[in-house]
Amino acid sequence: MVGAQHALAMVGGLIVPPLLIVPFGTPNGDDYKRYLVQAALIVTGLMTLVQVTGIRIGGKFMWGAGVLSVMGVSFTSVPIVQSTLAKLMKGEGMSFDEAYGHVLGTLCVSTLTPILFSFLPIKVLRKVFPPVVSGVTILLIGIHLTGAGLANWGGGSFCSQTGNYNKLVNGVPAPVLCTGNGQVMYPY
Repeated sequence: MVGAQHALAMVGGLIVPPLLIVPFGTPNGDDYKRYLVQAALIVTGLMTLVQVTGIRIGGKFMWGAGVLSVMGVSFTSVPIVQSTLAKLMKGEGMSFDEAYGHVLGTLCVSTLTPILFSFLPIKVLRKVFPPVVSGVTILLIGIHLTGAGLANWGGGSFCSQTGNYNKLVNGVPAPVLCTGNGQVMYPY
């Protein structure tokens, strides 16, 4: 039963980012959403299979970790992709197909950097990214996220930004029900 719960939780996390990427009001938006969700599920399945099996390449290199793990879609790129698509579609006058093709091409080229880093010996990586640099970077990311967590603690997401309860949620005006104004308030 717990495995089924984990599978359902993973599916939710896999299909939401593609749904958020397609801008509101895009012609044939539902078709694009279906396509992106299917692509996300197929690529996630294939990459999970690669990660779990860990195929040997040459002598000491492996393609995949050989450890039970699930590869998936990341929420971290959603705001960047949304803003880039909006700029390309509104500013450059591209269709969604053209704009998404530009974004996808850029992402494909940018994946070469971590692939090349994976072939470097660990000693080289430790010289390029010493523990002082990587530790401070992780600490600063945590400090930055603490502010967002504290701002949304008393009332949930979107409540602390302004006193107005009509917000733009994914580009659509929508009422946001808040229990407070971003301060710590409880509904009882």
